[in-house]
Amino acid sequence: MRRSQREVTQISDLRSIIDSCEVCRIAMIDNGIPYIVPMNFGYEIDGKTLTLYFHCAKVGRKLDILNQNPNVCFEMDCSHELITAEVACEYSFKYQSIIGNGVVEFIDDLEEKQVALSHIMKKFSDKENFHFSEQAVNNITVFEIKTSDFTGKKH
Repeated sequence: MRRSQREVTQISDLRSIIDSCEVCRIAMIDNGIPYIVPMNFGYEIDGKTLTLYFHCAKVGRKLDILNQNPNVCFEMDCSHELITAEVACEYSFKYQSIIGNGVVEFIDDLEEKQVALSHIMKKFSDKENFHFSEQAVNNITVFEIKTSDFTGKKH
């Protein structure tokens, strides 16, 4: 990281940034061409390992690409605020972000899918327990990115 003074290393601070972000962008490569999609997500942190959870339809470009090459880069950002100045070139921007790399793994087991979906729901609601019908869970794709290759940054 070029500006090490902006690096966020404490797990509690990284968790706070992730809690504040509503969208995680997943970048992948489609036949040599970058492709990026914004997605809602859930997560858990165990030690220094971050696991991100996502769900989507059972078919589509994203899945075609990930089945060919599951290596991805992800990014999320939040807490945006313009910093003004007298001179245009001295303007800046406050933000918090997480960027990392990982490999997508599809989750096929019904119970594991339900756990992943619970993490997604928990992120966006104040509820702790959720029920997902087997039919609803079987109608979607659920995948995870488990990584310790991620960094946090804030300004």
